[in-house]
Amino acid sequence: KEKGIYIILVPTTVNYENIPLPNQQVDVSLEFLARRYIDEPHILYELWSQPADVGWEDWYPKAINMASKIRSINPESVLVISGTKWARDFRFLQNKLFPFGNIIYDVHDFSWPGQDTRSWWTWMIGKVPVLVGAFGGAHRDVEDTCFYQSTCDLDYIKDTLKIISKNPKLVHYNFEPFEGLVEDEGI
Repeated sequence: KEKGIYIILVPTTVNYENIPLPNQQVDVSLEFLARRYIDEPHILYELWSQPADVGWEDWYPKAINMASKIRSINPESVLVISGTKWARDFRFLQNKLFPFGNIIYDVHDFSWPGQDTRSWWTWMIGKVPVLVGAFGGAHRDVEDTCFYQSTCDLDYIKDTLKIISKNPKLVHYNFEPFEGLVEDEGI
């Protein structure tokens, strides 16, 4: 923490079909961690990584409940919330932001076949803290004109790098490792 390093505690699962939203075990674990790190402001609490096949009607009340529990223990904590559809969809919040302060919105910007999903989250830039926690290409069907790790995916990644580099209000990882790519590729 003396060096300015922040740690995000991120509960997740590899079994999104059976555990689409955090269960009681996750709630209890985050409460335990909030007590354990109550005096550590460099510890951030993500509520759940990549709510997958659930809508905001299910995720929003669950996230509020989890945030309330953490804040009842550690009122000054920084919370991180992901959007639905694998952390890329924040459209629900356009008219109803998360009802807590000290929140960072975590976007995982991967291309979605057949759709440009950037408008699902770029509306937040300059309004709330946004972390582009992950980004990249996407798996596609064999019949698709673009294949995984193809030039289409590289173009998508370059476009994400443009958004990150041109928006200083975004919260993001150290951008220096990407500067050569940005300059070399004319981004």
